[in-house]
Amino acid sequence: MGNQRRSSIVLRVHALVTLVLGGLLAADSWDGLYEWLALPQALPALLTQLGGVFLIAFAYLLWRAAAAPGELRRTVAAAAAGANGAAAVVIALWLIVRGKADLAVTTQGIVKTEGIVELIVAAVVLAAFALAEAAIARHAGD
Repeated sequence: MGNQRRSSIVLRVHALVTLVLGGLLAADSWDGLYEWLALPQALPALLTQLGGVFLIAFAYLLWRAAAAPGELRRTVAAAAAGANGAAAVVIALWLIVRGKADLAVTTQGIVKTEGIVELIVAAVVLAAFALAEAAIARHAGD
């Protein structure tokens, strides 16, 4: 499989993942969905919903860049690499330096770790996309 085809697949997979995440964030005020997924809801929901709308738009750009080798692919891949890398670092730093207020402690003194595994997985996935898209940005014109 050639570099162009591999680049296209990476960008399309990232577009689909981003679209699903954007849809989930845009649906933040849908209590039943978040309860079913056992996810905390952000307050105010408006900011999370706006972030979801932007992610949906970004998913569209990723999808279009997958079909357009050259400058558009290189530019979108570079932007995606930077955004994903920065997001992975923010999540990793939050996990490392979070304070006691960020840890839910039960009445028995047990620390709840709900969401920690998901955040670790998210950081790893974001870092992987960042590395793959940095390579695409470097080699998109080759």
